[in-house]
Amino acid sequence: MRWLVDTSAWSRRGIPEVRDQLKALLEEDDAHELVLSGPVLLELLTGPQGAAVAAEHAQLRDAVAIVAPDDETVRLAAQMMERLALAGPEHHRRPVADLLTAALAHQHGYGLVHIDRDFELIAEHGGLDLTQRRLHLPESGDALSRRR
Repeated sequence: MRWLVDTSAWSRRGIPEVRDQLKALLEEDDAHELVLSGPVLLELLTGPQGAAVAAEHAQLRDAVAIVAPDDETVRLAAQMMERLALAGPEHHRRPVADLLTAALAHQHGYGLVHIDRDFELIAEHGGLDLTQRRLHLPESGDALSRRR
């Protein structure tokens, strides 16, 4: 199975506990593979500056496959937003990259790997079939990640 890795997990892959959980996921089945969505790629490229953006882009393209959204992906993401809006007044205000990544996962039958709660809300109310794996940060993880 291909697993789309969210920014929340990919950006923390250097934390030993997160790295170990990603490694364990890959070891569950020889067919497991980590991939990124195009929207997550763009989120990751907001971190570096100057010439480092191009270097990071090349490094990511070499490291993992990138799955791009298409018209159907956008249609599914908009449909999820509609369902989320009916479930709660702020539920549809998930990051656009998360909505598109969830739509891509459903569209292609991929799993989702993440750390934050956005995908759990999307899976609960978005109306799409999603397989997800929430990774856990160590107790000493950053405060932002523990709040999510």
